[in-house]
Amino acid sequence: MSFEKFVDDFLKLYSKPNKRSRQWDEFSLESLKEFFKGDLLREIGLEKAEWFKAKRKADVSPATVNRELARLKTLFSQVVAWGWLESACGRSTAMA
Repeated sequence: MSFEKFVDDFLKLYSKPNKRSRQWDEFSLESLKEFFKGDLLREIGLEKAEWFKAKRKADVSPATVNRELARLKTLFSQVVAWGWLESACGRSTAMA
């Protein structure tokens, strides 16, 4: 499954019905969708997450980068919970 498709499903099935912070999810996930555009979920690992982090640090505050990385971590937790991957390849302290 593509990253963009999963983000759309995540927003529709998880974020919008369950979270008060859904507007922030929509905002922060746009930058993630843009960066990971064309990637499959299984192709995203720590190295790619580090490239995202380095790119975003040039444009936004470190706090924003940390929030976006937290959203990425949440996304991969849902990927595993919904059975799309057996493990979250990007799970580590580097993404927190």
